[in-house]
Amino acid sequence: KYPDVVSQEDDVLGYSIKDLCLVDPQKQLNSTQYTQPALYVVNALFYREIIASGKKPDVLAGHSLGEYNALNAAGVIDFSTGLKLVKKRGEIMSQAKGGGMAAVLGITSQEIKNIMDDNGIVDIDIANFNSPLQTVISGPSKTIGAMEKYFTGEGVRYVPLNVSAPFHSRYMDKAAQEFAEFLKTFSFSNPTIPVISNVFARHFESAAEARESLPIQIKSAVRWCESMQYFIRNGGSKIVESGPGTVLSQMFEFIKKQSKKSDLEPVKTKETKSLHESRFTSSENTPLQAPTKSSALDSYSLPQQKTSVPETKTSVPERKIQEPLSAEKSASPVGKNSLPVSELMAKPPVHLAQ
Repeated sequence: KYPDVVSQEDDVLGYSIKDLCLVDPQKQLNSTQYTQPALYVVNALFYREIIASGKKPDVLAGHSLGEYNALNAAGVIDFSTGLKLVKKRGEIMSQAKGGGMAAVLGITSQEIKNIMDDNGIVDIDIANFNSPLQTVISGPSKTIGAMEKYFTGEGVRYVPLNVSAPFHSRYMDKAAQEFAEFLKTFSFSNPTIPVISNVFARHFESAAEARESLPIQIKSAVRWCESMQYFIRNGGSKIVESGPGTVLSQMFEFIKKQSKKSDLEPVKTKETKSLHESRFTSSENTPLQAPTKSSALDSYSLPQQKTSVPETKTSVPERKIQEPLSAEKSASPVGKNSLPVSELMAKPPVHLAQ
């Protein structure tokens, strides 16, 4: 249906994305080096279908890998550039080994931080702030495996994810640096539609900011919950996923239900205008600003130390909490992904983590 896209895919990747997705003769699809380009292409094709149906986004956002689709949809990068970036991102990230990730459901990120602090755990980072009661942690496999004993309260679930490395953590710093060098050869355009950033949890203010944030995103937490709260505060009420599944739609409903009222209250006129205004006049050379600090929604990253998990001092309190997403959704296989569009159009990658 989209021969122009298919021809670009094969030229850039050096292999058939169609064969990879439909046949997978070498059993490579579950490797992040191949998963990421496949997801990018599938997301882009879904977005084309949405646009062809007459729907147009007011705002765009993408969860982790999906941010590249959002930037493509906003005209910041063209399809071919996005595919080249995602291909390189997947190759670099596939070289990281020796780590793991787990989803913690049923308690807040601040409670998770408190448990880590109280038990002297300093080698784990928070990778995804997905909703008020769903957080993904990342770090050495040994610590990820040992931490399950701390999350045993009623209504709490600890779900190890099927990943090959500790994505969105300090351990991806080398990958981020390599990707930053690669990005220097590409030009970005200012967005024609506002795109909410994973790193800043607000819209990008310039092409330069979007480009410079992508390496940071690799080693930093995805601030999805805060991003959706920002969207809601600025008048957003609906998301349309441009991909298979309803992961983000479910998560969006949980964010609305579980957030504090103050986190969703409409903002003053200035912030509302900044999100909905489609003119972006910042220079390509505008310096990148550091992410805004925001209490429990900041990335949890302490100095590296060799630390074994000691005997439990603090554990999750017994209480009944509605589960935000099923374990199956949290650790979803390839294909169970999603990106907001319009009113908000977006998209996340596999495992909500890559």
